[in-house]
Amino acid sequence: MQGALSKHASSKHKDELDGDIRRDPKQVHRAQRGKNLVVAGLVVAFVVIVYLVSIVRMGG
Repeated sequence: MQGALSKHASSKHKDELDGDIRRDPKQVHRAQRGKNLVVAGLVVAFVVIVYLVSIVRMGG
């Protein structure tokens, strides 16, 4: 019984920490957009590196 009570208390504390982000759709959208921009940047960087390496190998 005590384990269930402490689990509930810890989940309540977690909800207090990030409850605003979960409940506000604008914050969720903003966080997801930030993640998407980072992933898109990494993909573009990878494509540019592959392209440059292929040009260097063809030229050499």
